[in-house]
Amino acid sequence: TAILNIGKNAILIILSQVKPGFMRKIKFDKSRLYYQVETLVFGKAIERAINPERIIVGLFKTNSNIKSKYFSYLKKFSCPILKMKYESAELTKISINILLASTITSTNLLAEVCEKVSADWQEVVPALQLDERIGKKSYLKPGLGISGGNIERDIFSVREIIKNNDRPVSIINAFEKNSDYMKSWVYRVLNKNRILNKNSNICILGLSYKENTDSTKNSPTISLLKKIKNNPIKIYDPKAILKDNYKNCLQVKNMLSAIKNTNLIILMTPWNEFKNINKYFNFIKKKSVIIDPYRLIDFKYLKKRSFEYFTLGRQEI
Repeated sequence: TAILNIGKNAILIILSQVKPGFMRKIKFDKSRLYYQVETLVFGKAIERAINPERIIVGLFKTNSNIKSKYFSYLKKFSCPILKMKYESAELTKISINILLASTITSTNLLAEVCEKVSADWQEVVPALQLDERIGKKSYLKPGLGISGGNIERDIFSVREIIKNNDRPVSIINAFEKNSDYMKSWVYRVLNKNRILNKNSNICILGLSYKENTDSTKNSPTISLLKKIKNNPIKIYDPKAILKDNYKNCLQVKNMLSAIKNTNLIILMTPWNEFKNINKYFNFIKKKSVIIDPYRLIDFKYLKKRSFEYFTLGRQEI
């Protein structure tokens, strides 16, 4: 529809995520057709649109020129502009997410190893960040698997490409398998330590799949709710809304309302607001259990409390 109504001299820029080979099949003047790699991060969309790290543009040929009007617009941003042919740009987007998936998977695996050998992942991380091959911005915070849909979609795409070219897909399958395993981390903690019982009154802090978004796509919290059906659960999230009907769940409007009269508190999303949970410790029953996979709570606030505490990357306190 867009192609049928576009002006004679207008250019067409595709930002949607596409598979390699898509752009070249479009029946449109290739000198006016571009693929710009979109690197949206949920919760930081405007910030990244205004201050991109780099701009990646796919063209019919690598040495083709970018039309002056489009290039003038791109030059307004003070970042590198990378030109490449369509297929390279299409694969670049997928490659970014696959490498992120590999870092997330490795981080989660090593964090669990820490729990087994009495190491502390938070002590390991600074040493890794000072290695220039890894860097300060690497995904080194363990979490509850890969969610949100974007990275999962690229895992699926690259697996299909690999299969069609008779290459082994074991490493790609491992990303998915580890992600599913980590999404069940909280439930495994509950079972292993026999925490959940008929007297458990549960508070869940966090519904969205990550902080600073209201998206619950593939959210670990949703997975957990499907497994806990017989205990009362109060849920609080600053933005996300529980859309499905769970008879044992009540969504409340603030953190204090969620915490009151509960004895099992689970921090499922690393919202900054939840780092201040220590302000409400006096409302938490003695000998309550706190499960904090993202280690949002500062240990110094736990020392004089009788809570049982579980987190990723170190043994229980």
